[in-house]
Amino acid sequence: MTRTSYLECERRWVYWLLILVAGWYGAYTFSLRGGVFCNAQTANVVLLAMAVGNGRWLNAAYLLLPISAYLFGSFLSEWMGKSVKRLNLLRWDTILVALEAGMVVFLALMPSNWPDQVCQVTLNFACAMQFNTYRQVEGVPAATTFVTNHIRRLGRTWRSWRAIPRTTRCAAACGRTARCWGSLWWAR
Repeated sequence: MTRTSYLECERRWVYWLLILVAGWYGAYTFSLRGGVFCNAQTANVVLLAMAVGNGRWLNAAYLLLPISAYLFGSFLSEWMGKSVKRLNLLRWDTILVALEAGMVVFLALMPSNWPDQVCQVTLNFACAMQFNTYRQVEGVPAATTFVTNHIRRLGRTWRSWRAIPRTTRCAAACGRTARCWGSLWWAR
């Protein structure tokens, strides 16, 4: 694919904006809304296992709420993506951005005395749909809600440096580092 043939939803600026938003969501829900993460579920599963291991059953049950919201968001984004595509009106990613913006406006207007779970469920749901819908940036597989895969790809690239003959390692390492960071941060 040439640079100009990418969909607008795969552009770098969209990717960066979604990463910024998802990072803010995670920090917001963990710091201010109940101590759970909405942008990815690994930490919530770890917190769940720790709660079960320590016999804190109410805490464990509490963590099932954001995990379930994330699961439902993943399911719904798969189903809606295919359903919307058949209608040929708007692309699912366009609808999702509007839906997510509406959710954020709702949460901004939400009174502060409402339960944290309202915010957690809403943002877990939104992050799951975002992660499931936006899967690449300009042809490079990417995640907008967490960085784990990006760190893995960087480590894999660094490991491949060992396979390069020593005489060309420096030049090749510079090129590979640029490509790796390019795939993570800018473009391939």
